[in-house]
Amino acid sequence: MKPRSPLVTRRLRLEPVEGRHAEGLYQAARASRAELLPWMPWAIDITLEGNQHYAADAGRWWEADEEFHFAVMDSA
Repeated sequence: MKPRSPLVTRRLRLEPVEGRHAEGLYQAARASRAELLPWMPWAIDITLEGNQHYAADAGRWWEADEEFHFAVMDSA
């Protein structure tokens, strides 16, 4: 299993997605919905609950060595 630790540069911090990221993911997806829709069909139904499930599942996918999702944060 790959370690679930942040990757940090001078400007960015990539954090493995977990439950605490759900609200921010929800807000970002809602704010970008128009841009997401042509490419991401899931954006038609953006809900906080859906983002909470996604964030909770991200750790399980990581542990199964299937998917590795990161939240992009400002490291300033």
